[in-house]
Amino acid sequence: MNDYNSPILNKLDSYAGYYETERASYKGVLSKVLYFMALIGLGIAGFFLLHSMLADKGAVIATQEKNFVIYQTEMLAFIGCIVIILVSSLISSFKPMAIPFFGSVYACATGYWVTFISRTYAYAYGGIVIEALVLTALLVGVMAFIYFSGLVKVTDQMRTIVYSVFGTMFMGSLIYMLIYFIAPNSGLVRMVSAVNNGPLGIVFAVLGVALACFFLIIDFDTIVNVVERGLDRQYEWYAAYGLVVSIVYLYVRLLRLLARLNRRN
Repeated sequence: MNDYNSPILNKLDSYAGYYETERASYKGVLSKVLYFMALIGLGIAGFFLLHSMLADKGAVIATQEKNFVIYQTEMLAFIGCIVIILVSSLISSFKPMAIPFFGSVYACATGYWVTFISRTYAYAYGGIVIEALVLTALLVGVMAFIYFSGLVKVTDQMRTIVYSVFGTMFMGSLIYMLIYFIAPNSGLVRMVSAVNNGPLGIVFAVLGVALACFFLIIDFDTIVNVVERGLDRQYEWYAAYGLVVSIVYLYVRLLRLLARLNRRN
């Protein structure tokens, strides 16, 4: 177990003595990871159910070919899921005790959101979704091996750098989206689009995948610390939620990387 000073874990650790219930276990964390994954699957099923219900009935807002149609209701649900994901993630970050509920909400919304994105990529670049899923599974396994074999140690400095880079990327994306909606034809938007579609776009996509991999390593370390510190089993939710979020983030980053590589080819 790495000895670091995670503010959240230290706070949770201070609460551990107040509980007389079972302590966290790796089996418990795994069961909650599977629970969140099942809810993501429920969100995926919800997407296809809604799409089938809207077939030949809903208002079409986009169509690229005979078998690819986006309905207005689907788009509204997609936007709603983005809002739900942002709100539930924010609450879960500051209120770990609320993760059983808001983490579940996040997982369901993420299932719909990621399926909407995956379907769009699938029709633009055939086979890309399967490739991203396989690579996601492989990288999760590789990162687990790297961490548990001791090749990488999680430190306070590492956490600070990873979170700072992610925060910078997240704020930059929000600012770009805001400018895009206000002035889609501005010079800044055209410049960013040109960069994303060029070689630098591939470099940034690779860095995004690398960042997701570091998140996985941090999550593995969090799981180990939650269990080894003997925290109450309710904190299994915190550890499992973080890992699921990172896996989804890695998958989306891989989709973007593969899309840019396909675009270049």
